[in-house]
Amino acid sequence: MLLRFEKESEQIKRINEFREQELVKQLAAEKKLLPKRIRNEMKTRELMYRESLRITHISADQEKEKVRYFQEQEKKRYKAEQQRQESKHLKRVEELRGQAEANLRELEQFQNESRKVLMDTESTKVRALENDNAETIQKWKNDLVVRKQRLEEDFVKQAEERERFYSTAFIHNGDWSNSGMENSADSPDLSIYGRSN
Repeated sequence: MLLRFEKESEQIKRINEFREQELVKQLAAEKKLLPKRIRNEMKTRELMYRESLRITHISADQEKEKVRYFQEQEKKRYKAEQQRQESKHLKRVEELRGQAEANLRELEQFQNESRKVLMDTESTKVRALENDNAETIQKWKNDLVVRKQRLEEDFVKQAEERERFYSTAFIHNGDWSNSGMENSADSPDLSIYGRSN
């Protein structure tokens, strides 16, 4: 997830950089066209002003003075137009950068919220697993006494069964007096050896 967030952030940064580069190119083109446009406007305005002066029938010196003053005012207007354009361009760049930063902050906020949701979900899963493990261990411990008791009972039973088995086998195989075979028809006749019953 962190890798995806990093890729998203890099993509937003590249988009912002591309938009800023495009805006800078556009503003540079506008700035380049401004002097030519203003010069054409100045020529047109000066021609119109001279024509208006001729209509008023003033002297040549007065006309010359008024034209000089008009040209000075036009130069001031030209500089003011340049400054206005520069301010406008600067404002547009700052607005674009501000929007880019806002977009990046919004993305980071979204990523942080997603990360928090994921961490909360994972924490809940971990807690659930820990609780399950604790319950399993507790159940195993609780059953341990019962299992131990059953094993001990089984061991005692097996020991008793072995004891009965081996004691019965010993009686059948080794103890004649208890077997009942001494009075049997199958008992050997010892009279032939000079002994009587």
